[in-house]
Amino acid sequence: MATSSKSEDRRIQRTRQLLRQASIDVMQKKGFRATSIQEIAERANVSRGTFYAHFVDKYALLESLVREEFQNLISPFPPLSQWNKKNLHLFPKVQGKFCLTASYFLAYSAAALGLIRT
Repeated sequence: MATSSKSEDRRIQRTRQLLRQASIDVMQKKGFRATSIQEIAERANVSRGTFYAHFVDKYALLESLVREEFQNLISPFPPLSQWNKKNLHLFPKVQGKFCLTASYFLAYSAAALGLIRT
C-alpha cells in the first residue's frame, strides 16, 4: 500500500482522492458493509487492481478517510509543544474537535465491524 507524502506523484494523489471520494459516495448510499471494492473502483473510474495498488482493502481506505478528516480538524491548531498562555484559549475548541472526531471514528469503526447498521 502506498503511503501519503508531500513528495508523492500528483497522479497518485489524484487517484487516491478519486478513490476516497468514490468510497464516500458509495458508502453514503449503501453503507459500509454493503459497499464493495468493485463499486468503489467503478465509481472512481479505475480498475480493482488500481484500488489494491493504493489500499489493502476497504478497511484501509476507511482508516485513510478517518485519518484525513482528523488531520483536517486539528491542522489549524498549534502543535502541543507550542501551547502557552497566549493560545490556551483555543484548548476548548481543540478538545471539542477531538471529541467530535473520536465519535466519528468510533461510529465508523462500529459500522465497519457490523456492530451498528449504517
